[in-house]
Amino acid sequence: MSYLVEPPVITSRPPSKVAVALGSTLSLCCEASGSPRPKVQWSRAQQSPDSTLAFQEKGCLEINPVMNNSDGDYMCQARNRFGLAETTTTVILTTKS
Repeated sequence: MSYLVEPPVITSRPPSKVAVALGSTLSLCCEASGSPRPKVQWSRAQQSPDSTLAFQEKGCLEINPVMNNSDGDYMCQARNRFGLAETTTTVILTTKS
């Protein structure tokens, strides 16, 4: 019996930059494949890798509501015991007009 061994590959990535209005809801989704199935986690790029963000489900991060400190870089990491894949999204705040 052979087992398939695959490091993670991000199969669906969010845009590299997202402009979002203060007070709105932001949803970023990231999907990955691999064997064994990779664990997908979001974190703020400026913070330690151990500080994962709340409101994550099935590879999606939701920020509700978007606040003044919600801008910056968010990193999606897919990890299994054979490797790591990551992608970063920059969130830019806009004001409601």
